[in-house]
Amino acid sequence: MQGKGFIRFFAIVLAVVFLLQFLLTFPTNRVDSNAHNYAQGIANGNDAVYKVERARYLDSMSSEVLFSIPLLKTYTYQDLKKQQLALGLDLKGGMSVVMQVDLQDFIKGLGKNAPDAAFQAALKNAGERLKNGGTDYVTLFAEEFKKAGGQSLAAIFSRNEALSSRIKFDTPDDVVVRVLRENSTETVKTTYDRLKERIDEFGVTQPNVSLDAARDLIVVELPGVDNPKRARGMITATAALEFWDVYRVIDPGVVAGLQMADAKAKMLMSNDTSAVVKVDSSNMGPILSNMSLNSTGQMGLAVIGTAEKNKINLINGYLQNPAVKSLFPRDLVFSWAEKAQKGADGKLGTQYELYALKNKKGGEGASLSGDCVTDASVNTDPVSGQVAVSLKMNSEGARKWGEMTTAAAKDNNREVAVVLDDKVVSAPRVNDAILTGDSQISGSYTLEEGQDFARILKIGRLPAKTQIIQESVVGPSLGQDNINKSLISLGLGLLAIIVLMSTYYSTAGIISVVALLVNIFFIMGALTSYGTVLTLPGIAGIVLTMASAVDANVIIYERCREELAEGKSIAQAIKDGFYNSYSAIFDANISNLLIAFVMAYFGLGPIKGFAVVLIVGIIFTLFTAVFLCHLMMEYWFEKGNKIEFSKPWSSNLLTNVKYDWVGKRKIAYAASALFILAGVASYFVRGFELGVDFKGGYSYNVQFAENVNDQALRSILDQKFGSNTIVKAIDTKNSYNIVTPYLIDDNSTEATEKVIEKLFEGVKEVAPGVTLEDFRKQDNPGKTHISAFSKVGSYVADDIRNSSFKAIALSLLLIFIYVAFRFNKWQFSAGAVLALFHDVLLVMAFFTLFHGILPFSMEIDQAFVAAILTVIGYSMNDTIVVYDRIREYIHKYTGMSKAEVINDAINNTLSRTMMTSFITFLSMFILFAFGGSSVRGFAFALLIGIVVGTYSSIFVATPIMVDLTDENLTDAPQPVVAKKEVEKV
Repeated sequence: MQGKGFIRFFAIVLAVVFLLQFLLTFPTNRVDSNAHNYAQGIANGNDAVYKVERARYLDSMSSEVLFSIPLLKTYTYQDLKKQQLALGLDLKGGMSVVMQVDLQDFIKGLGKNAPDAAFQAALKNAGERLKNGGTDYVTLFAEEFKKAGGQSLAAIFSRNEALSSRIKFDTPDDVVVRVLRENSTETVKTTYDRLKERIDEFGVTQPNVSLDAARDLIVVELPGVDNPKRARGMITATAALEFWDVYRVIDPGVVAGLQMADAKAKMLMSNDTSAVVKVDSSNMGPILSNMSLNSTGQMGLAVIGTAEKNKINLINGYLQNPAVKSLFPRDLVFSWAEKAQKGADGKLGTQYELYALKNKKGGEGASLSGDCVTDASVNTDPVSGQVAVSLKMNSEGARKWGEMTTAAAKDNNREVAVVLDDKVVSAPRVNDAILTGDSQISGSYTLEEGQDFARILKIGRLPAKTQIIQESVVGPSLGQDNINKSLISLGLGLLAIIVLMSTYYSTAGIISVVALLVNIFFIMGALTSYGTVLTLPGIAGIVLTMASAVDANVIIYERCREELAEGKSIAQAIKDGFYNSYSAIFDANISNLLIAFVMAYFGLGPIKGFAVVLIVGIIFTLFTAVFLCHLMMEYWFEKGNKIEFSKPWSSNLLTNVKYDWVGKRKIAYAASALFILAGVASYFVRGFELGVDFKGGYSYNVQFAENVNDQALRSILDQKFGSNTIVKAIDTKNSYNIVTPYLIDDNSTEATEKVIEKLFEGVKEVAPGVTLEDFRKQDNPGKTHISAFSKVGSYVADDIRNSSFKAIALSLLLIFIYVAFRFNKWQFSAGAVLALFHDVLLVMAFFTLFHGILPFSMEIDQAFVAAILTVIGYSMNDTIVVYDRIREYIHKYTGMSKAEVINDAINNTLSRTMMTSFITFLSMFILFAFGGSSVRGFAFALLIGIVVGTYSSIFVATPIMVDLTDENLTDAPQPVVAKKEVEKV
């Protein structure tokens, strides 16, 4: 074997590097243990206090140096944590969101919100198309502007001074689009950077934030988060802080204007026969009938009135009507309070205050923006106990703030409003001018809310709004259950492979097991060094990698057995066996690698993690199963030890098979066609069991404290949600998966909470003792609660569907190109790709025929698509093995007919085909049986795919290639070899 020294050196270097990486977990584990002991000592059993104190301890240690390499580098706790293998949410619990960066307002701002009809129509229509899974927003906007009859984009954007150097009045549209895209890309990147900083400040251990710039998506994973509502507010807040002057109820035109506006609204309402609005018997209109006017100033001079939360949208609709708006001063802007008023008991009530803000002099907007804030911190008043956020401003901000507060102090101590994301968070009276740039914001904050507020203000506002289009929450107890099942499936899978290889291939099998263990060590070391987040699909990827690594050894060992059967010495058989297997192994693994890259590109979250594990696994499989295994085998043999490639019972298994596979191809064609047609018919009659990934909606796993009737639960939830609700039992005791499309197109921050509250209304009818507080907690054993939750918006569901089709199509195209390149015949490519397409159709047919019949979920979701792509890769393994032997034979045995060459190629590789498929099938069956409901559908798709792929490599891929070629398989004349010599092989 050439290059022994390099392989040995490379293996030692990898082992040392990865061993060091594993050793670096000890310092952080020690800190984690200290944090646990510290928090436990303070908490005295209080879980909330424990979590706060543990987070505080870890935050204090984040910059402490735990390890150093003299003269080279030092590592802090935070540095080491970032370079360690993190557990995903499905294993640890926590929260994950996919956020869409909203570029509509950004483009509107660049165009100065021009009243141009084509511009406004393009903004709206592009937003609608984006919901249906279109391309990036800028491209859609440009297309819609052209459709709307817009004359020139330059006419809109050249008025913006910030763009005037690049966009002139006569700049072509394609150049304008390029400038807009560059600005949008920079905005998305800045939004991502600031959001990442904000999350780092949030104190979550090993958060994962990634950017998908092509689709303007930001993926955020927050392991260990147990308050999704708080985290949701933290990551979605734009943090647009503003300081406004205000009107007061005593100012001329405010109350009188509101009364006239109410009368005008009443008149408008009388002309709208469809309006159903409460009108007071005292002849008040729809505005004053639905709010309490602060006519006497008893609520504070800055408050115009109050209203119930559910009346705010109705009131806003009238206040924004142009006919009503004209009755108020031009510089007046209405804004509601962020939180409800406090009642006499100190608790938040249900009434929200309405403020009348005043635009800055000579323009629109706030007198001072939050961009001037340089620092923010939270503190608590020792007397009142009220939480406040202290701000520091830069010199320009301090100057403007001084001018604002001076004017307010002189105007009878008038209030100024502090506005965050268009909501008034505070409106304090100004007793004295503030000239230092220091100020305080107080409100109805808890300590946690105050800390979050300070953090986001310190980082700064996001340049563009974001909205959550996909969200999932997993409770820690469910995560631990997934860990236990994953470890069992991993352990049993490894044990099965060890037993099978060592009993079937004897000494050589034991060497392959050692190579496999080294492979697993290298994979875990690489994933740890890369800082990968390990998820359930990732563990499935490791199980698949184990099978793939052994598959490579099976191909080699079967070839070695063939070389021995020809009478070669053991040394020569090893040499030739490895050498003659390289082409099949490399072709198969490169095909898998191409598909894994496609999966990584199109996948999100766990699916992308699954693809990363596959990529790493394939790379190390080639190194350990081929080169390292060869090195170990030669070392063992050179030491005088005996090497055997079989046991007596396995030495002749599946050898000397003589079967006319080509002659039976038409029967196979007919059988496949019948099953596919049955699947098509089933699709039109029964359809698929679409997962929430593909159809959108909210999905909840609810664990009940007692047995419940699922039919009764479904009936009640149908009434509450007003739509068909899916209720399915899952394998955790008394647990059900509940899926509903209720409010899925509502992108407001309150939508998720509204759905949970509506779900709770239904659940409490079958579980009367449950409270809303207990129901929300993801880790609440013994009580009815939500153990996991996910939301997939209609936009991301469309995007996932479209991306899935693209991923499958691109994978087939890449396979076609690669096979054509490697085998120099398009017929080989056509046979391979048609067989893979056949495999996809058969697996999908099986899922439409048997969903709802078999006793487990058979959903079509992202994991199913990942399984389909994996099936494509592993089906190619078997096809490549057969094709490789055909390629060898067509240049060697031209005296035989086409059918004889191909039948002999299939027969002589049958033992390899069956063994590789059996090992992969066995690994997936163990994952299916012991991996739990979260991966059962994924594992089952692979099980079907392995069976179908083995069948198609023999009965579909090769026969199609036969039917597409003429009798002479090779283009060049080759020496004739006698039939007897062929039969020896």
